[in-house]
Amino acid sequence: MAILTGFFRFQVITASNKCFLLLVLITFITEIIARQVALSGASNFLVYHIFTPIQCSIAFLGFYFDTKARAILYTIPLMLILGLILSIWVQPLPSFNTYYMSIELFFFTFLSIVFFRRLLVVETEIKLRDFPLFWISCGLLIFSVTNLFDLGTMNFFLLSNTTLDKILTYARYFTNYILYSSFIVAFLVKQNTISDQHGK
Repeated sequence: MAILTGFFRFQVITASNKCFLLLVLITFITEIIARQVALSGASNFLVYHIFTPIQCSIAFLGFYFDTKARAILYTIPLMLILGLILSIWVQPLPSFNTYYMSIELFFFTFLSIVFFRRLLVVETEIKLRDFPLFWISCGLLIFSVTNLFDLGTMNFFLLSNTTLDKILTYARYFTNYILYSSFIVAFLVKQNTISDQHGK
């Protein structure tokens, strides 16, 4: 639904939202590939080792286009290099890349909070709900805080089938719905950015 909404609104959404539309599309394709690999009986962890640095980079690019904060732009190659280092030397296959996931979720939380702060101090009469990145930041914040423990301990719980594991899995599914719903709302609302307000 988020993909269809994004394509329907493609001509009017911001450059930031186009990044997040790309992110949703790549995530959808990745999940299909990961499921097919798992159904074949092989481990799909390699798919996520490749996907997560790409996911992180596109999300950072989305924040950059909205805020024009160069520090975010400079962090992208560092996150790509970090993903490569962790996947080769620190947490290689057959492990799930929980270290990178944890770092990524921490940065998503940090960027969301920083964006909220900038929204509070920017001089504008535009309502918060009319900033698309406000909705995406809400979704990312809820998803990141809720799943930091789950995705950060995935290797530990992978071989278990405990009640806690099931609760964490359902929480991840629920926050996924919240996250992708936030993308839909972001594609539909008025397309204002923080950087535009500074230019006024």
